[in-house]
Amino acid sequence: MEDTLSALRSLMASHSPPLDALVVPSEDYHQSEYVSARDKRREFVSDFTGSAGRSVADKLKDLRKKLVQEQARGIIFTALDEVAWLYNIRGSDVAYCPVVHAFAIVTSNSASFMWTSERFLLSQVALAETEARKIPSETDKSVNGEHQAEENSNDLIWADPELSELDGLRRAHIRDGAAVVQYLVWLDKKMQDIYGASGYFLEKDSVKKEKHLQSLKLTEVTVSDQLEGFRASKEHFRGLSFPTISSVGPNAAIIHYSPKAETCAELDPDKIYLFDSGAQVCLIFNSLQHRHL
Repeated sequence: MEDTLSALRSLMASHSPPLDALVVPSEDYHQSEYVSARDKRREFVSDFTGSAGRSVADKLKDLRKKLVQEQARGIIFTALDEVAWLYNIRGSDVAYCPVVHAFAIVTSNSASFMWTSERFLLSQVALAETEARKIPSETDKSVNGEHQAEENSNDLIWADPELSELDGLRRAHIRDGAAVVQYLVWLDKKMQDIYGASGYFLEKDSVKKEKHLQSLKLTEVTVSDQLEGFRASKEHFRGLSFPTISSVGPNAAIIHYSPKAETCAELDPDKIYLFDSGAQVCLIFNSLQHRHL
């Protein structure tokens, strides 16, 4: 992909006049939703095969309609996932979350995206405040010659998910669920082979055997790493969504338990094993977080 992008950018730079940007559509010449292999230009350029969901312009349009309905001058986004969703951006500023440190302010006639450079942030906030003052307030009502703002009980303005986003969410769960099932089958077999446990998926016999491979053992960390390995082998995996909680026996009662290789417990067929895990799977333009218990 990098070679393709480099070649494309070289062509753009050599064009007269040079091209600052190039729109690569998903559709063919007939604006078809489903296209032949020869017309998959977006995939050829970016390797992206998912659905892009709504554009930023569409989201802003819908959001401004809600601002009018709620008689609000504007809205400030401070939650990182909301900023990422609104502007279709992803980053790695926060571990386990594909977000960037940023804020957003949307009014009826402006939209500002601000990253956390202090000087830039302060200047943009001041600019947004100035623009907001220029917007006539539909919520101001005159009472005895004085203007009072109508109280708004609804402090959350958000957009409904697109069908493509919901479809991507379902496919992400199916894809990641396959990795989890693969892990459970692997773990079940290893518990039988190493510890003589009576398996669930591939039970060989009902007689508990003695340990026959003393040099091999499963720990909270090694099985957690194996689960991540199964996930990483699947297409569109973008990392874990939080540190995996992999716990044996009494460790399962510890909130947000995080095993360490030096001190973690060994698996025991006579003790409970609990894992709480999640993955980032990119099947639409939004990365998706989900957990499995």
